Amino acid sequence: MNALLIVAHGSRNPNSNRETETLTGAVRKRRHDYEIVEHAYLELAEPTIPAAVADLVGRGVDSITLVPLFLASGNHVERDMPAILDKLNKTYPKSRFIMTSHIGANTGFVDLIINHLAGTH
Repeated sequence: MNALLIVAHGSRNPNSNRETETLTGAVRKRRHDYEIVEHAYLELAEPTIPAAVADLVGRGVDSITLVPLFLASGNHVERDMPAILDKLNKTYPKSRFIMTSHIGANTGFVDLIINHLAGTH
């Protein structure tokens, strides 16, 4: 079984975390190749990445794709996420973990900005 785990930074502001939950729900409803779609937070909110992965593995998931919901490749993308991925591989050696590039690296992001601006006039 495979899962998609959308990873956001996390915030002390519950409205920010609700936006991540809403986004996750919207992705869950779309057509894709994942049987399960969940979210997790790097810090400041629950569920944490390790807790979300433990839950998914406990539900029988053996392949998890992590999508860092970050606009730029700062320390969290370049250092923290790879370290977490390494730890997950050691903790769950029978599971497969894939981490995509951060969402801001997507070439479609330029079109998203242009379309967003077109809708504000």
